[in-house]
Amino acid sequence: MAPVDAEVLEVGRDDQRRRRPWLPAVLVFLCIVVAAGALVVQLRPWAQSQTDTHVKLLVSGPAGVEWIDVDSGRRTPAAPGVSGEDSSDAVVVGEGVVAREPTKDPDVADPVIGYSVSPDGQNQQPNDIGEADQIFPSGTAGVWLVVDPDGRTAGGAALASAYGDWRSRVFTVPPSLQVRGAFGDELVAVRGELRSRQLLTWDPQLQQDIRRLGFVIAVREVAGGYALVTTGCLSSGCTTALVNLTTGRRTDVRLPIGWSEVGEPRLDIATGGVTVVVRNTEGSTALAIGQPDDLQIVRDVTPAAGSQVVPAADGWYAVPESNGEVQMWRAGMSASELPTAQLSSGERLLGVAGAS
Repeated sequence: MAPVDAEVLEVGRDDQRRRRPWLPAVLVFLCIVVAAGALVVQLRPWAQSQTDTHVKLLVSGPAGVEWIDVDSGRRTPAAPGVSGEDSSDAVVVGEGVVAREPTKDPDVADPVIGYSVSPDGQNQQPNDIGEADQIFPSGTAGVWLVVDPDGRTAGGAALASAYGDWRSRVFTVPPSLQVRGAFGDELVAVRGELRSRQLLTWDPQLQQDIRRLGFVIAVREVAGGYALVTTGCLSSGCTTALVNLTTGRRTDVRLPIGWSEVGEPRLDIATGGVTVVVRNTEGSTALAIGQPDDLQIVRDVTPAAGSQVVPAADGWYAVPESNGEVQMWRAGMSASELPTAQLSSGERLLGVAGAS
């Protein structure tokens, strides 16, 4: 075989070197694409307008009582046997709903049904748990069923599983006692006339007072070991206080200067604080939130006057607005990250729970 010219080999290698410089450039480009893709997946810009809340809203309206999953917008029946008009006593207990189904006989206590959520989260399974004039949640799985005293006739109370597993015997409620809530195995009640009502906790088994917590005009809400009470009223409005049911400590609710209450205050169990809709002298509404004597104004949302802002899990708050939406709010998030749920005409917010 004839010898190969060395110059030909050198030229061939030079040609290869001239044709291969694109390889490093392609590799660099691919690295940039992979890094950019990972960054996009991490930031998820398409999801910034719909942050996951894992919250579902309990609402009532012409269609009845329903759940709305905030993240998906999906609606499911919550209490199929209860109409929207009869939903005032529908309460969230754990992941389900307990509600009274009013009868037409004023001398008979109403049936109480617990609607537990099926494992697939689609169906509400009804359970008959008793009769009552009032329902008060006790923890995440129980309720107190209370039949009010009538004149000189004693009433009764029983602690029951919210979904039909068990129920205690019926305890007597004296005619002088007006039950307003529950605190574990105790009932929160008032005794006395309008302007000299004594707030107390009552042991239904021992039939005696446990703690006497001072005088109040009315009890607005009881939950999580606290009571939100009205302590006095003048022509300019009423004063509110937060009462610790264990220690008896009472803290007045003080609104920021220049703001007045235009919605029903709610207990914020996670923080031991209060939420309330307020309005300034210019007519603008806002959310006041925090410890009762150190409320802060949140201007990111415009709650409807007369509404209640409902605290939810993980720092979320459900804020009904005048445009028919429920705006979800959480501290430290921008407006573009805050999701909303649309209510139908005539619907109102009753409570919240964790989405399944």
